[in-house]
Amino acid sequence: MIGLKAALWLATTIAGTLSLSYHIMNPTPETLASSPFTQETIGFFGKYTSGLETVGLHPNICLVKHQPVILSLFLRNIELEDIPEKIEPGLRIQQIRISGYVLESPKPSELAPSQTFHKLMKLLHALGEVQVDKLHLKKFNMIEDGPATAIPLTRMNELAFYEVSPFFLEWFCEIVDLSGCTFEFNLMIVNCGVESVHCLSKLGISTLKGLNLSDLPKLTQLDCQMPNTTKDNELTLCADPLVLNLSTDIVDLIAEAAWKRIVVNMDIWNKIVSVPGTKNIVAELLVLEVTDWKDFQVNGHVQRTAQARMIDIYDIRNETVLSKAFFMDVFGWMYENAEGVEMVRILVLYAKSVDLEIKTFLEDNDPIDQSRLPSLKTLMVEFAQNNFVWSNTSRPKVNDNSQNGLAATAI
Repeated sequence: MIGLKAALWLATTIAGTLSLSYHIMNPTPETLASSPFTQETIGFFGKYTSGLETVGLHPNICLVKHQPVILSLFLRNIELEDIPEKIEPGLRIQQIRISGYVLESPKPSELAPSQTFHKLMKLLHALGEVQVDKLHLKKFNMIEDGPATAIPLTRMNELAFYEVSPFFLEWFCEIVDLSGCTFEFNLMIVNCGVESVHCLSKLGISTLKGLNLSDLPKLTQLDCQMPNTTKDNELTLCADPLVLNLSTDIVDLIAEAAWKRIVVNMDIWNKIVSVPGTKNIVAELLVLEVTDWKDFQVNGHVQRTAQARMIDIYDIRNETVLSKAFFMDVFGWMYENAEGVEMVRILVLYAKSVDLEIKTFLEDNDPIDQSRLPSLKTLMVEFAQNNFVWSNTSRPKVNDNSQNGLAATAI
């Protein structure tokens, strides 16, 4: 039988080992020394968001320096006097989402636009010494003049606008100064009625890594700063190709840059790759939105430029029938333009009636001439309620989900 001393020694050893393991797995987070701004910061985010991580108890409570959280703030719910003059300097927050409101559906209880401006400006000033990795602004549709006091923000690497009015975008770019940001920067505008994005250049971003312009149906020109890092540039340009007029200078700039990822309409892509000498401009992922399958027939399939490792093709045509001819054109384009591709994903986004030949064609052992795509490892196709997967190590298979009512999902 084990002795009492031995038992105590064993228990102490086990407890010590468990404690050491816990601290290795759960190291004490770095904290910020308590300051005159600590309590106000904790109180503000505790009242209007899910709160911040802290260590200790009042009055010796400290904020954890790095807050890996997404904090959502709705200005209509916030009292102006509750916003601190300064939020804890040195704090780092992963993402802050600030929502205003839209004027199309006003309610008696909603803020006047001027109040929204003042609350937003006070909040941005308060964040001046906070590192906010990602700042997202949503539903700011004001159309009246706002305050014009300059606001420098120097600790940020992503700024996004969702559903904001052209006026708000112009106003924000006039007053916010990002020239002090030293990080590689990502900039996004989504679902906005702007005709021009020239105002983005006023932000003063020194190193733009990624530009995402999505759902901008009225955009007529790409007249802003373009990504300018030496590698890993990313561009998303989802605008109406019939409305957007790309200047020769912009097309040349895109064609000459090195890109990690491009998402663009097929018509716009054809303009980019028509620049003489263009080749191998996308290293990782090329996403093409197809509004007219004739875009696959441009120049008789002789561009030989889409050397991305992965290519996604989104069929967003208004056609009512999905035919075998569409896939034949897609594959023909791939043979001439995507020799080095390893993965291709074709996603038909809108419901269409399906040509009966398609399943037979895709179930064939050799739907792809692999001698013309020697690097291809995987082909995925989704249409209606069918998922097709082909690989160079197994025969193709079509999964028909029509009997169980499963809808196709994005790959």
